[in-house]
Amino acid sequence: MVLNQFIQGELLHAYLETNKAACTPEDIDKVKKEIEKAAGEKKMTFDDWMTATGMTMARLTDLVRAQKLIEAATTDAQADEYIKAHPAYFNGTKVRASHILISCNPLASTEEQKAAIKKLEGLAADINSGKLTFAMAATLHSSCPSKAKGGDLGDFTFEKMVQPFAKAAFDAQAGSLTGVVRTQFGFHLIKVMEKTEAKDAPKPQARMIAKAAIQSGIENQILDLSLTSCPIVLHGKS
Repeated sequence: MVLNQFIQGELLHAYLETNKAACTPEDIDKVKKEIEKAAGEKKMTFDDWMTATGMTMARLTDLVRAQKLIEAATTDAQADEYIKAHPAYFNGTKVRASHILISCNPLASTEEQKAAIKKLEGLAADINSGKLTFAMAATLHSSCPSKAKGGDLGDFTFEKMVQPFAKAAFDAQAGSLTGVVRTQFGFHLIKVMEKTEAKDAPKPQARMIAKAAIQSGIENQILDLSLTSCPIVLHGKS
């Protein structure tokens, strides 16, 4: 847990620096007061809380910067624009898809992550060349229980799947394979079997779903730094 927190902190800091995310002293003071209040209810001081959680002021500042960045990216206006730009996500359209999952901790070493991606890319090449059917590849290699059905997940609306998976599936053409997709479960190769278009009005929770999708995209951008500018090296391995 400590190692994961450290890795998360380093990736987050790199992302914030790259995107020049900022916060004010007032923003930090506000969060400190909230922590002091919560700590006081447990008979702790702010410093006690910082020590108990292993938090540093640098880390706390980054968390405040991240909060400000997310808030700026997920305003009601931006959520409404997202809904307008992606109507199929919110109008009841359904996608039927199959997938192959290679389980991988999002904070695993870069070497392990790249190995999972390479395996899926190899499977995609075999499927596209006709060496394997998608169903057979899923049965033989997927980590998901759906492998018993050749990876078939049935049909689903956008909000029924984790956001990166849903976005990739809904953005793909029926009959096509997606590229490799990262979620908290690992890496996926998705085949879209069919789409059933709908034109329902967005539901009341559409804004909430849109904001979650925007935030999920940012979170994946942070994790993807481990594949580029911020490699994760564990036990001397890259």
